[in-house]
Parts: sequence; C-alpha cells; structure tokens
Amino acid sequence: MTTQHKDEELSWQREEFLLQLAILNEQKMSKLIQLVDELRKNQMEGDGTVDREADAMSSSEDLKHIQDSVMKNRERIVKAENTKI
Repeated sequence: MTTQHKDEELSWQREEFLLQLAILNEQKMSKLIQLVDELRKNQMEGDGTVDREADAMSSSEDLKHIQDSVMKNRERIVKAENTKI
C-alpha cells in the first residue's frame, strides 16, 4: 500500500508540474500576443481597428482560477483517500 501511495503522490506531483508548465506557457504566449498587438497598433497609427481575437488571446485571467480548482480537487481527493485508510 505504501508503494501505491508513493506512486500516486508522484503522479500528482507530475500533473501539478505539467499544469504549472502549461500556465507559464500560456502567460508567456499572452505576453507575446500583447506585444505583437501593440506593434500592430503602433504601425496602424490611428486606424482605430480593434482586434478582439488578439484581446481575448492576450488575457490570462482564467489561469489562476483553473489552478486553484485543480489544487482544491487534489486536496479533496487526498482527504477522501486518507479517510479510507
């Protein structure tokens, strides 16, 4: 049972690492999109067009919410498993 618990914990750590990596990647991509959009706006100078898709892609507001949800679910699962033992 101890080996299984260690394997599960290692699996959770791997998943958390991958989530952190995905979040970091999303943040970097959002920043790049913002920078490219700023370049586009500066080159158009007063054209007034708005790129709604770039605006949406440059927002990373939901990432923290997703991360918090994953961590809460993990804590809930760990508590449930501990009560079984």
